[in-house]
Amino acid sequence: MDLAIVILVVLLIAFGFWRLDRWLARELETLNTKKQSSRSVEPIRNKLPSGNVYRVEVDYRKPISEYIDEGRYELRNILMTNDNFPSAIDCYDKECVCSPVERLELYLVYIPRKKESACLEEVRAELDSMGMRPARIHELLALGNHYPELRKDFDIIAAGSLTRTSRGEYVAPVLARSGEGTVVSITFVDRLGLLPWQRFLAVPK
Repeated sequence: MDLAIVILVVLLIAFGFWRLDRWLARELETLNTKKQSSRSVEPIRNKLPSGNVYRVEVDYRKPISEYIDEGRYELRNILMTNDNFPSAIDCYDKECVCSPVERLELYLVYIPRKKESACLEEVRAELDSMGMRPARIHELLALGNHYPELRKDFDIIAAGSLTRTSRGEYVAPVLARSGEGTVVSITFVDRLGLLPWQRFLAVPK
């Protein structure tokens, strides 16, 4: 009788260890599944610049001339016109604007200088590796109007909107500093200077 009890106790202990082992295996499998599902998101989140997110409301229907007037810039480049940068929300090729008015989180991205200048595709590739796209002109002007102090600190480039000069060269809009104040100007996209005071405005995809 005593031997039967001992055998029963041993069997119960063995069964308990087996159940515990099965439970631990399920918990580890669940944990690994959660880690794998978040891997595609974590690298992009970790690459986003920290501490310089700017929240704005952007009206893509508004003519850029209105945005510029509201910003009270001291100077503007002659290419900064409604004709060169239309306000229609369907004017942006490849990228989709979901609604006429959007609330966005914008980032100022500094690209370290590895050479004298970079072309537009190199800048786009760098931003894409961070999970972002270059900002468009309406987003740039919304930033300048919401945060006018930034215009005094950096030259801010919106490489997501392009127009052409009379010579056929592609240029992108930039909020730049000058001796007379802040300027809405342009920069040539085939030789973007990667200078310490320049920032590229970007939007998470």
